[in-house]
Amino acid sequence: MKQKKDLVVLTVAVDLEGSIPVQKFVAKYGYSFYVLIDSKSKVIDRYRVERIPTTFLIDKQGRIVGKAVGQGIGKVLKRYPFLIG
Repeated sequence: MKQKKDLVVLTVAVDLEGSIPVQKFVAKYGYSFYVLIDSKSKVIDRYRVERIPTTFLIDKQGRIVGKAVGQGIGKVLKRYPFLIG
């Protein structure tokens, strides 16, 4: 997937067992985006996530400009084609 320079993909992993299972999962599938470990669900609570996966599009000013519930990043980017080159 070709990305624009100012697009950053960050995923939040909610795994109560910590970072090791997440690191193994990321390595297994060869993901190259940033992964935040949220084992205490602080991010989930702050953004009021009710279902996983939930994808947010956040602009440079920190505003949520898009949200998709129950869809992975690939489907979200198809809904917002201006984000990819």
